[in-house]
Amino acid sequence: MGIKRIPNWQYPNIKPAIDDPESITGIKEWMRIHHIEHEEESTARIEDFENLVITTLTVTDWIVESSLTLNYLTANRLMSTNSSKVVTSVNDLTSWIAGTTDQIVSTTDGDGTITLSLPQDYDVAATPTLGGLTLVNAITEFSTDDTLSGDSDSAVPTEQAVKAYVDGVDHTIYSLVDGTRAFTGVVGGISPTAHPHLATKEYVDDAIGMIIDYQFNNTASDIDLESETTYNMEDVIYAGEEELSKSGITAASDQLLFVFATLSGEPGGLDLVHGTYSSHLHLEVTGSGARTVDVYWTLSFIDDDGTNETLLMTSETREEISGSETAYTIHAVLPADVELASDKRFLFKFFGNGNSGNNATMIFHVEGITGTHISIHAPSAIFNTIYVRRDGTTPLTGDWDVGNFALSDIATLGLGTATVPHGGVGWAKLAIDGTSSNAAGPHIQMTVSTDSYPTMQILNYRHDDISIRFDSYWDGANKSSDAGSNYAIFKVSNLFKIMYDSGVAQGSTLAWNTGLSLNTSGLVTIPGTMAAGTVTGANVTSGADPGHTHTGGAASDPIPHPFLFLGA
Repeated sequence: MGIKRIPNWQYPNIKPAIDDPESITGIKEWMRIHHIEHEEESTARIEDFENLVITTLTVTDWIVESSLTLNYLTANRLMSTNSSKVVTSVNDLTSWIAGTTDQIVSTTDGDGTITLSLPQDYDVAATPTLGGLTLVNAITEFSTDDTLSGDSDSAVPTEQAVKAYVDGVDHTIYSLVDGTRAFTGVVGGISPTAHPHLATKEYVDDAIGMIIDYQFNNTASDIDLESETTYNMEDVIYAGEEELSKSGITAASDQLLFVFATLSGEPGGLDLVHGTYSSHLHLEVTGSGARTVDVYWTLSFIDDDGTNETLLMTSETREEISGSETAYTIHAVLPADVELASDKRFLFKFFGNGNSGNNATMIFHVEGITGTHISIHAPSAIFNTIYVRRDGTTPLTGDWDVGNFALSDIATLGLGTATVPHGGVGWAKLAIDGTSSNAAGPHIQMTVSTDSYPTMQILNYRHDDISIRFDSYWDGANKSSDAGSNYAIFKVSNLFKIMYDSGVAQGSTLAWNTGLSLNTSGLVTIPGTMAAGTVTGANVTSGADPGHTHTGGAASDPIPHPFLFLGA
């Protein structure tokens, strides 16, 4: 055990210098005074000894009873000795666990640990690359059996065997190039690139295009979110030329002059084809010393309520529009195909850039012979959404006015039902289905040209509440169509009734009176007076005069089931 003095430490009563390694006798005496027992090969205990530095410690057998703390090491690390046999903390474990080339990769984590991995991923989703693969006992033979009768998983047929098998077997699941065997199902494919290629239905629908001309008119749109009034653009031409005008055009750029939008639900889902689009416009500029105006337009699509505008294309600028009405064609380019959802509309905006001069007024001519419109390119598939198919797969989306033409050769007709008769119950050529106890029920109403009050109404309100009304109707209350008289036949509350009223003005509420009532027992009740010469039948009574004279039976005949009751 070597002990050195800390600089400036004065050892009392010791004459030799502490730096002299030969002065061990004096040191031993000083250590004894401070309760240190020192022997030649061991030190049993050190107490009250401060500022002691041990530079070299040689131990032959050292037993640590409880714990040993080495403060200069890093916690939770493996230890190793360096070339000087000094204990240190391990930072890089790859020096001891290096892995195997192309088999196991050992990567240090920098904290005394390592990560072991394979050179490639081998999970179920991985696609490892192998230079070669040897399968033991997987393929056992190369077979020349041209019938493939062995049906083996371990035999590989030779090229000659495969050719002989294909040439010698008529595979009925395949079509023949000579056209002698037709397809028995739908055949798919890709878009053709040369004239002899087969084309799919989708390709034909998209390739055979059409033009839809949306005509501008002066009818205000149901949406109006712009600074200028929004007008309709429709795929019909209205007779009679009209004008829209915008005054006070200044020298500013990008002045919004006119706005148009398609109707709600139009174009109803559409694939816009890339290419050049054109508009045919009739424009006029008026005003004393009016400035010329450079014009251009944009086409966008919007939601059905007019919000969320998305620009599709911006046209070229047509410069210096001036003077009297002149026809102009202005183009724009759609760079790529665009698919519009069924709830989108077109929005057309017309802009002007004023040049030098006085403020101008621009007149935008619409309808009539002007044919002012924008042409929209669309695939032929648009026919499926704008026309009614003869196979009935595209229903009407609005009222259909057939004019003076008749619908003929109709085998059956269903209103509110696709089955005639509805549900297959009963017999019918005409079936009407509607909501019970509701204005949307299967009611029928007829009117004449003099007014809108029904001459007859058949009210199918619900079971046990059905009526045929003459010059009367129900619209939530019983109403009169004629001040002279009103009649109705009811089946209500398990009674059959004939009702009447009179003296009630058109459209006013009436109060039904019972003229005759028939119950489920066959009893006929006439609350009022019945005018009759003779009532025939034995089973007759009179509420007002039980002894009323009758014919066809004796007065004393029993009346177990009277069928006619007279009087109140």
